[in-house]
Amino acid sequence: MVNVLGSFLIGVIQEVALSTTLVPETLRLVLAVGVMGGFTTYSAFSYRRSASRSGAPSPAALNVLLTTGLCLGACVLGLLVGRALAAPR
Repeated sequence: MVNVLGSFLIGVIQEVALSTTLVPETLRLVLAVGVMGGFTTYSAFSYRRSASRSGAPSPAALNVLLTTGLCLGACVLGLLVGRALAAPR
């Protein structure tokens, strides 16, 4: 869920920052790379999937597909929310 939330938030941050002047470039980098990079990384995710010793690839493959799909979907949703927030009023 952290990866999903992080994907959503980075979508919002990037869209608002790149579409408006509300977020300066330096702050965008700090938020997107620093804060969100520290909040959610795929390193633990990747390790847990590749270090599986259970011999059963099905649960690991399902986890990878669901996590990746949910994170991509959340990022797109974040971009849409960011667009709505950044739209001129």
